[in-house]
Amino acid sequence: RTFLVKIFYNLFLKIDDSTLKEIFQRVASTEKLSFMKDAFRLFLSHFVLKNNRPVDEQENNPTIRRRCQTAIDILTSSNNI
Repeated sequence: RTFLVKIFYNLFLKIDDSTLKEIFQRVASTEKLSFMKDAFRLFLSHFVLKNNRPVDEQENNPTIRRRCQTAIDILTSSNNI
């Protein structure tokens, strides 16, 4: 897997839910980061959440999938504010 995918896997596994939400809420609420927010949302949905060919058990981990979806939801909901 790519370097960035591995970073997100480790991030989703090693931090707690409240910290995860805080990180993505900060990105989502900053207007200057709107391009990055959209890029993260697309990257997470395409390369992390909808990974159809897992290479190892880590990629099937339900915690990763749940936290990835939480991050996507936060990034998406900020578009409607």
